[in-house]
Amino acid sequence: MKEKINQELKKSKSPAFNVKLGEGGIREIEFFTTAFQLLYGGREPRLKERNTLKALHNLKELKLVPPEDVDRLREAYIFLRTVENRLQMADERQLHTLPTDRQDLLVLARGAGFSSAEGFTEKLDQTIRFVADCFQKLAP
Repeated sequence: MKEKINQELKKSKSPAFNVKLGEGGIREIEFFTTAFQLLYGGREPRLKERNTLKALHNLKELKLVPPEDVDRLREAYIFLRTVENRLQMADERQLHTLPTDRQDLLVLARGAGFSSAEGFTEKLDQTIRFVADCFQKLAP
């Protein structure tokens, strides 16, 4: 399913990062969580949780994922959802791609609590690299 999403993103040829569907984005955190729900949900009813943040908490409690990874995934999910929310507030419509215009990126960064676009993009890069690494570890 994720591969299909990646192919669609490549077809769009947009240079902008998609916080929901892009590599290291929101959807990868949700897929990561879902993979554990599928593997262990039959034996662990607490994993049958629809809320991603609660499901991550349960993965941590059940010691299925290293606690530091869960903490960082939780932080990443909240950060990426905040960015998505700020994008949609600014444009008043469903939007998931970062602006390519420098000034628009600065406005987004400030809306997400950063004083500079550089600080924002650094945090974003670190976040998506970590999420992508976690997601890649699921594949054989």
